[in-house]
Amino acid sequence: MDNKYQVRFSGLALGVHQFEFPVEDDFFESIEFGEIRKGKLSVVIDMVKEENMMVLDFAISGTVNITCDRCSELFDQKIEGQHQLIVKFGDKGVQNTDDILFVPRIESEIQVASYIYEFTHLMLPQKRVHPEGECNQEIVDKLAQMGTANKFEGGDPRWDALRKVL
Repeated sequence: MDNKYQVRFSGLALGVHQFEFPVEDDFFESIEFGEIRKGKLSVVIDMVKEENMMVLDFAISGTVNITCDRCSELFDQKIEGQHQLIVKFGDKGVQNTDDILFVPRIESEIQVASYIYEFTHLMLPQKRVHPEGECNQEIVDKLAQMGTANKFEGGDPRWDALRKVL
């Protein structure tokens, strides 16, 4: 990831600061094995800098291009949400948690690209399908035709031998 997704906090006064990051296709293409391959997002980070810690509030909105779970074709999914990351200044040996990042006091910036990607992923719906009526109807019809419910009208003959045992 290049340096354009860094929050530079060294030299900033205590208080509230805001950072904006446009996120486009090149961001998602640079992530190896990522589910999201394209997108256009606006990321605004409100940072509250305190003496021993910082609170980063991420506001992410836009669209990402993902695969439909039903017909396997790509579609644009709108997303919008907020996440928070707490950054504490501490020793090197301190273990990070899901929402708390420990950085050594000598650091002057935080790379936020991985957090942007992770938070974007968390905003995706569990069921990722086209809006109603936009799926590839040919594939939907083929799936309905291949469904096992229609295959065995009188029941599934593979279970007949087990029914005799009971």
